Amino acid sequence: MKKNYILLMAMLCLVLPVIGQMPRMFNYQGIARLADGSPMSNQSLHIKIAILPELNAIESVFEEKHQVTTNAYGLYTLSIGGGQAIKGSMNQVAWEKGNQFVKVSIDLQGDGQFQELGTTQLLSVPYALYAEKAGNSGGARAGNQHYLSKFDASGSNSSEINSQLYDNGNQIGIGTTSPVAKFHISQSSASVLEHFRMQNLSANGAGRFTLYNNGASSYATFTKYGTTYAGNYGGSSLYPIANLLAFGNNGISAGDGLGRFLISSGGNIGLSLFKSGVSKIKFHADYLTEYVGIGGGAVPKANVHFNSDLFGDTLKISDAVTGHGVDDGLDIRTTGGSAEIMNREINSLSLGTSNAKRLLIDNLGKVSINNTVPMMRFHVTDSVGQHLLLENNLALNTNQTTDLFFRQGNYYTGALKTIGTSTSTARLGLFAGSQNSPGLIPERLTISNDGFVGIGDTTPSYRLDVNGTGRFTNYLSVESTSYLYGTIYGYANAYIDGLLDVDANIEAGSDVNVVGEVTVSNGQGIVKSNSATQLRMGFSSGTFTWNNLAAGSSFDITFAITPFSGNNSNVRVHVCQFIPDAGSGNGYKQFIYTVDSVNDAANQCTIAITNVGSTAASIDGTLYLMTVATD
Repeated sequence: MKKNYILLMAMLCLVLPVIGQMPRMFNYQGIARLADGSPMSNQSLHIKIAILPELNAIESVFEEKHQVTTNAYGLYTLSIGGGQAIKGSMNQVAWEKGNQFVKVSIDLQGDGQFQELGTTQLLSVPYALYAEKAGNSGGARAGNQHYLSKFDASGSNSSEINSQLYDNGNQIGIGTTSPVAKFHISQSSASVLEHFRMQNLSANGAGRFTLYNNGASSYATFTKYGTTYAGNYGGSSLYPIANLLAFGNNGISAGDGLGRFLISSGGNIGLSLFKSGVSKIKFHADYLTEYVGIGGGAVPKANVHFNSDLFGDTLKISDAVTGHGVDDGLDIRTTGGSAEIMNREINSLSLGTSNAKRLLIDNLGKVSINNTVPMMRFHVTDSVGQHLLLENNLALNTNQTTDLFFRQGNYYTGALKTIGTSTSTARLGLFAGSQNSPGLIPERLTISNDGFVGIGDTTPSYRLDVNGTGRFTNYLSVESTSYLYGTIYGYANAYIDGLLDVDANIEAGSDVNVVGEVTVSNGQGIVKSNSATQLRMGFSSGTFTWNNLAAGSSFDITFAITPFSGNNSNVRVHVCQFIPDAGSGNGYKQFIYTVDSVNDAANQCTIAITNVGSTAASIDGTLYLMTVATD
């Protein structure tokens, strides 16, 4: 099987003294790698070296071959001029005419079939070879102190001549006599000047500069792609490879780097990662919009746009106090279609304006507005008084509502709503009940647009309109006319400061104090008190029987009367009605009833019953009495 391979080349020229018997050689190093970027470790290779007078020369001046063995990093070393000569000799090379070119070929199988790998320019003529050649021509002249000698084609050696290379023993400078680095190029011009050039003349190729540190696997690359180089970097149309400038570090995998800093010909700036055989754009500064995209290669749609190619985006902000772990700091994130702002610390989250906290969520989930210490699940603090507004943005109309609901467990338990009653009026409704749907909660209390209150009535016609029974277990104070069309049950004191019109029963379990009139059965009975003291009334009855009472005779019967609490005076008893028992006949019509005495202390009274007829008669039935007293 034929293997694809690449050969990385580096050249080291040794400066040799001009001694006639010194070998004409200089050192050369290269790195052999397979096409996938892995080094050809510990392998034997056949290398052919050819010296060319110019880049595109067809004929070489000198050729030789070497057999080398790579180390663990694919690195090999050879001495040009020390191999097996194939053509010409080193002393035939015209070093005095300037820099030469080295063409390298490789034979992996050892069968004499060499494959060309490329041609590299010798940027400096090996000193010993140049000096020897120049000495023979008589054109070498020494430079001033620290300057390297320069070849003079005129052949004159009558005076000193300086080259551009200045060597102080530790650093070399070009254009400076004070180099501050091992190799220092210096120019002084207001224009833009080119300091250093490496060039690949193919528009489909790329020019690459590789900077090594301490070994074959520790280096950085600077690559400028040709103007017609095909494809897009990382699959992103934002970075066409044509004319792209890419910076990489430590490694080339499948022709790409483990990471790249990118500058496109359109002015975009990006950072990429190379993982699992795929280049991924992780940062993009867009030239046209000046927007920045982070996380993915999508075109940013905002000043800073997180657009991860993974599931969801997260922006994390943390500090040294709380730490920088996954559960620390503040997260702003998306998951599918949802978005979150999450404080992952056991502390509060705030939103504010004018550098003041306006909304706060504490670590227990309590929310406050204009308050940093919420006391309830929702706590609003303000000095204006307009704390909460619920708005339905539709126009007011009949049955159009604005709702506030309450829910507990699986049930809706109440609501507060405003309900339109026309295009300009509305009512306020209090809804109460336990329902599994909010629309089923009944309206219990209503306040109309005119201020009428309805209980069980959504269209009240009075200040208080109750559809159903009512009960007061304490005082009921009515300061004007009160119309009651049903039964009133009073189980405590009731105070009425106006007209009480009752068309049914009033059942009072305690005192009823009436300052005005009490009208019973639509004016069929009136109870009034015009005195300055409180009038009290009671009603009692008793049954008795007397047979054959002689004409003109009488008898006394003691009846119990209604007891009154407190101090009483002027207790009076009135006979209201006698109702005979069935079958007792008409003899009772001959009798009259006279109050003989009243014993208030014993709550008793004596009634004298007299037969005023002309014949004997009998009486059998029930006598009804009314008792009246004042305080």
